[in-house]
Amino acid sequence: MIIGSIFILVGGIWILDNFRLIDFEWDWFWPAGLIILGVYILYHSRKSKGYHFAGDQNRVFTGEIDGLTLNQTFGSLKMDLTKAVLKPGLNRVKASVVMGEIRITCPVGEAVHAEGSVVIGDVEIFGDKRDWFNVRHEVQTPGYADASKKLLIDADVVLGDIKIKKE
Repeated sequence: MIIGSIFILVGGIWILDNFRLIDFEWDWFWPAGLIILGVYILYHSRKSKGYHFAGDQNRVFTGEIDGLTLNQTFGSLKMDLTKAVLKPGLNRVKASVVMGEIRITCPVGEAVHAEGSVVIGDVEIFGDKRDWFNVRHEVQTPGYADASKKLLIDADVVLGDIKIKKE
């Protein structure tokens, strides 16, 4: 809501300046706008448990993971699900990174359907690798359809790579 309000304000000032209804100096505006946007992103990333702006996240999960969503703008996102508790039925996990990598370790013996997509980079799921440009790769473990506990992983990266493995 704050970002939308800022866009409306800037657009309004820009139009009024173009119609010469006001005289607005833009020289100071863009650096100030970038500083305000940066402070907003940093504040918001500290406030949200599932979003990090930059850096590395190394997370080990020991409880229930259904509905888990982690997002990162820049950096590495590593998720260890080997000690996670799967409830009966479908357990969904979503991870996304703009520039960087996603590494997910799944528990051996669990039914897993893993999907990975990258715009530029590579996707490796359980040793099966696809790479280069606009890659979408899916791998499902044997017996997934009939399993009582299922893990569905959806990983997306714009520029970088994804590796999902079992340990």
